[in-house]
Amino acid sequence: QQKASLSPFDAVRASGELSDSKRSLWVAYALLALFGYGGLHLIYLDRPMHAFLWCISGGWFGLGVARDFLTIPRYVEEANFVLGCSSDLFHMTTKYKVENMKKPPFR
Repeated sequence: QQKASLSPFDAVRASGELSDSKRSLWVAYALLALFGYGGLHLIYLDRPMHAFLWCISGGWFGLGVARDFLTIPRYVEEANFVLGCSSDLFHMTTKYKVENMKKPPFR
């Protein structure tokens, strides 16, 4: 048996049903450049626990700034997805990720 071709995340993105309120990739990069060690870019992207850990470790001792430079596009996409969908759809998507990911992504 073959699994569905689109995950709930991809299906919603393809349908264009996401809200118009969006986080900007450029704003996130600007916040990282200006306030990278303070984690302000993570607060902007609705990642409060990540921002807290970021603040107390100084941006993972400086290494996290380089890592976040590469991962910010994914963070922005996730933030925009959560802003644009209902809680039922968010829970359905999260359940899909948990059931289908071989290992959790490190954040």
